[in-house]
Amino acid sequence: MNSPRPLPLRDQPARPALTHVAIGVFDGFHRGHQQVVARLIKDAANPAATAIITFEPHPLEIIAPERAPKRLTNADQKRQLLLHAGVAEVITLAFDPTTRELSAEAFLNELLRVIPHLRAIGMGPNWSFGKNRQGNAELLTAVGKQKGFSVHEVPPLLIEGQIASSTRIREAIAERDFPLAALLLGRPYAIAGRVIRGDGRGRTIGFPTANLGDITQMLPPSGVYACTARLADRTARAVLNIGTRPTVNAGFSVEAHLLDFTGNLYEQPLELADFHFLREEKKFDSLDALKNQIAQDIVTAKG
Repeated sequence: MNSPRPLPLRDQPARPALTHVAIGVFDGFHRGHQQVVARLIKDAANPAATAIITFEPHPLEIIAPERAPKRLTNADQKRQLLLHAGVAEVITLAFDPTTRELSAEAFLNELLRVIPHLRAIGMGPNWSFGKNRQGNAELLTAVGKQKGFSVHEVPPLLIEGQIASSTRIREAIAERDFPLAALLLGRPYAIAGRVIRGDGRGRTIGFPTANLGDITQMLPPSGVYACTARLADRTARAVLNIGTRPTVNAGFSVEAHLLDFTGNLYEQPLELADFHFLREEKKFDSLDALKNQIAQDIVTAKG
């Protein structure tokens, strides 16, 4: 499902039915984020009056691209996760160069235009807004006393002594610690994209693959994994290869062989989740050796 096109804050229509909003980037929508939204819905009492305000792209992609983090969710995934949390609406603000230049005061003025009956704002710890990060919970609280809204800065969520943060999740994925990533996310990590045409080499050796393109998220390290492939109408176990396919020197790809599946997947959306590391990529001496190893990977993946 494609998300609606993000609009800058200045172009957003007023939403007089909303009274309670949570604001943030919410990349990954991990359990710390989920705590913010749960508090919002509890405070509102009426879920129909709640909304989440988020941003696309990640603000650092505009402010300092060299420091922009690898994403944990694409725009569609994030929107669906936020809606599933129970709010009435997800308002996605386009973060563009003009938005970057908005002062904290100008941002708040626009926000109050869009949400004229604002009663409460929820946010995670240390969230800031406006040019040069001028705005924070303290400023919001001061304005709220004048305008009649409250501010709820939800503290970090500790899980097994660690803060549930997007940074820690990225570290876990980079370390192939998928159980920890799932614990912090509240669900298995998943990457999503569109099936594109590859070189057809997998089919010629008896293991056709779906090549995944248009991925905007952080990939697990190169290697071979067992995972779950989610299609529009079904799921299937799969063996996933991320890397350069050194035996055939075919260049970098993300390709999955779906087990016990036949059909044409070209141009269809595909999500891969629940990763289990099987082995590193390696260069085999022959195609027969590669085929034997893939057959063994399939047995292991079926487990």
